[in-house]
Amino acid sequence: PVAAQAAYLGHIRDAWNHAMRHAPLEQQELILTVPASFDEIARHLTLAAAKVAKLENVRLIEEPQAAFYAYLALHEDVWQEQLAPGESVLVCDVGGGTTDLSLIGVSQGRVGPVFTRRAVGDHILLGGDNMDLALARLCESRLGGGTLDMATFSALLAHARDAKERLLAAGGPASLPVTVQGRGRSVVGGTHTIAMTRDEVAGFILDRFFPAAGLDEDPEDAGDDAAEF
Repeated sequence: PVAAQAAYLGHIRDAWNHAMRHAPLEQQELILTVPASFDEIARHLTLAAAKVAKLENVRLIEEPQAAFYAYLALHEDVWQEQLAPGESVLVCDVGGGTTDLSLIGVSQGRVGPVFTRRAVGDHILLGGDNMDLALARLCESRLGGGTLDMATFSALLAHARDAKERLLAAGGPASLPVTVQGRGRSVVGGTHTIAMTRDEVAGFILDRFFPAAGLDEDPEDAGDDAAEF
């Protein structure tokens, strides 16, 4: 992992230096973002990878915090009206394989508001890939041919992911077809098409992954299978 990360950082360094010859990346003050779930060992190894890539002046910041700072930068004229000392901000960072939840507290400092990370969600191994898989299984059930073989299901998974991203994008269509090409004598032969709608996909994901709950509800009271953060 360290070598792979160093290779990525080295490629970024070389690309930057090719375009910005007057300001080599290794001479800049750099910030690397890492998942909020990274422990001290993972953070240390990230800095080690940066050193291998000849990037020495590096500081780490958690990805949800980076997203929060980006929000502040985009709303610099109004955020002080929206965030008052004593309030908290929950940042939800849903990636492909993980979901990072970070609680950031707002307090009053000597020269202005101070933001402090108060908590990080413990259960992280759930992300966009799981949502795509659930949508693909939903599509598979509508084909009416039973369980698909691995190659056909992999193609269906890719189509379901693409449909999800397009349907939920700003200004996306109300519905899209999802087409599956059968393979010879596999469970589903020939080409089959089913429709997915924006409202259906949004509802499916929200109901199963982000169900509505009251502000006073405690997930621990919902049963043994409840998620705990």
